[in-house]
Amino acid sequence: MRILSFSNVRFVRAILEGKKTQTIRPLFRKIIPDSKVTYSNAPKIAEEIILGKKPIHKVGDKVKLVYKQRVLKKDDMFCPCCGMVLDKYYNIKIDGDLSHGHGKTECLPKHFATAKIIDVFEILMEYVPLHTGGSFCYKIEGNNHIQFESNDKNLLAEKDGFDSAEDMFRWFDKKYCLLEPKRFAVYRFEVIK
Repeated sequence: MRILSFSNVRFVRAILEGKKTQTIRPLFRKIIPDSKVTYSNAPKIAEEIILGKKPIHKVGDKVKLVYKQRVLKKDDMFCPCCGMVLDKYYNIKIDGDLSHGHGKTECLPKHFATAKIIDVFEILMEYVPLHTGGSFCYKIEGNNHIQFESNDKNLLAEKDGFDSAEDMFRWFDKKYCLLEPKRFAVYRFEVIK
């Protein structure tokens, strides 16, 4: 079973509350430093950067929803309110904000849910805050690019756990620099356990 990992406890809470029913993942490769490029692999690397990646999940796939896949060990638990991480003996490994007064029983395992992919599509996102309109989003269907209207962008943001389209575009711009259009896969899911 494949994995969808989330590194922000805000998104985990939104999934558990039923507010986040999709995730948007990049479909482009990061630039590889020149030191990693050799004569023999240069053409392959250039091709990968240009072509990008394909969506890895398909409609009907079951996926594990995991918190901080690369940071937490198999038996670690976390608090869905603050993100505090505990090992299997309830020793604090990563501090969170304990002001909500949680107890150990409220902690969840690293693999906090299982979901089924119900829709997959590709989008192109661009964010230019100084331009009129500022954010652009297109659904990719074959060679066609269908522009999202304002309501469509807000719905996309809402399903992804954001308060508004502007909030979503700012977050993605900070993480991926959307000054030029970038491709993403949208995976819509329903939690089944």
